Amino acid sequence: SYEVNVQPWGRQDHKALLSTAQGQTYKVDMKKIKISIPTSRTGSKVPLYFIASSAIFAVIVCLWILWLVIKLIISIRRGVIFVTKVAKYLEITGILLSLLYLNALIVSYSITQYFIANIHLADHSIVFKNECNSMYLLTGLGLMIISQIILMGKDLKEEQELTI
Repeated sequence: SYEVNVQPWGRQDHKALLSTAQGQTYKVDMKKIKISIPTSRTGSKVPLYFIASSAIFAVIVCLWILWLVIKLIISIRRGVIFVTKVAKYLEITGILLSLLYLNALIVSYSITQYFIANIHLADHSIVFKNECNSMYLLTGLGLMIISQIILMGKDLKEEQELTI
C-alpha cells in the first residue's frame, strides 16, 4: 500500500465528500488516501521492484553512514580532529545523507507518477507533494560545510607549526 495526495477536479471549493452512515450525513475531507493494489492486478511488478531496490539502496547507505560515524568517533576519541581523514569522513557522510534524501524524493515522485498513470479516482486526481524529510539534505550539506572548515583548520594548524 502507498499513500498519495489527492485534489478534487474542477471547482476548488469542492474539497469534501459526503458520506451517509447510520442515517446521518457526514462531510469527509479527502486530501490523502492509501492505495493498496495487488501486483497481480496491475500486470506489472515494476513498482514493487523499484521500491525494493530503493529500500536496499537506503539500507546500504545507512550502514555505510553508520560505519563512517563509528570511524569518526574513534578518530575524535583519539584526539585526531584536524586531519584530512576526518574531513573526508564528514564529507562522505554528508554526500550519503543527501543521496538518501534524493532517493526518497525520486521514489516518491516515481510511484506517484505511476499511480497517476494507472489509477483513476472519481472526481479527484492524484497529485505529487514533496513530503520527504528535508533534514537529511540539510544535515548532509551542513556536514559537507563542516568538512571544509576542518580542512581550513588543518591548514592553519600546519602553518602555525611551521611558524614556530
